[in-house]
Formats: sequence, C-alpha cells, structure tokens
Amino acid sequence: MNTTHTYAEKADRINTAVAAGMFFLALAYAAMAAELITSETVANYFNYVGKGVMIIAVIIILWACAPLLLKLGKKRSARCNSFSDPEGFITQAFHKSCLISWFTLFIGLSFLAGMDNLLGRLNLPVQFYLYAILSVILFVASISFFVITLTDDEDEA
Repeated sequence: MNTTHTYAEKADRINTAVAAGMFFLALAYAAMAAELITSETVANYFNYVGKGVMIIAVIIILWACAPLLLKLGKKRSARCNSFSDPEGFITQAFHKSCLISWFTLFIGLSFLAGMDNLLGRLNLPVQFYLYAILSVILFVASISFFVITLTDDEDEA
C-alpha cells in the first residue's frame, strides 16, 4: 500500500497540529495572565499549569513541523523546487482563521486604546495585558480554525 501524500495533505496535517498547538499556547498565556492578578497561592498553581501547557504546546508544534524542518535542512544545499499542488481546504481555513485573529487584534487594541484612562486606574502590570492579548489572539485563531473546518465537515455530510 502506497502512503505517499500530496503537498496539500501534508500542509493540512501540519496546519491542524499547529492550530491545536496555538490553542494550548492560548491556555498557557491565559494562565500566565491569571498568575499576575491572583493571590500568591493561586498564582503558584497558574504558574505550574502555564508551564505544563506551554510544554505541551511546544511539543505539538515541534512534532508537526519537525518533518518539514528536517526535509528543508536536507535540501538546504540542493535547489528548492516549487510545489505545484494546490492548497488544501485545511490550509485555506488556517489562513482565514489567522486573518480573523489579526482582525480581532486590531479591534481589541483599538478598544484598549480608547479605554486607557480606565486601564491606567486598574494598576495592572503591562505583562498582564501582553499575555491577555496573546491569549485572545491565539484562542480566536485556533477556535475559528476548528469552527471553519467543522462547519465545512457538517456541510459535506
């Protein structure tokens, strides 16, 4: 049995794993943000949860991208050939979810810019806002990816 996969199938598999990794990164950044605004005992819990989930996210993303990176490393001295396969649905969904995420980022930053007086009175560390923004962006990207792909799967059924 021949298990040769097209470029589109490989890219779809990588994008799905990266989206899952992004979801876990979002959880890790949310835990890191929560760590900054909770009591010390609860903050320690969020610290361990954040680090554990971050390790899971990195493993998922490396597992997804390692074959691609190894292949690129082998072809470094060789001439790179262009891929003629069209992009798969999953890759298109991944691109769309990233666009939705960036759109959410700009809307969110515009909203935060308008709330600067209120946010200044909260006396939260800048790290909290950075972690919260990263968490929201990654959540939106990963959740929108899975919604797009699941919605299409239901449409086909």
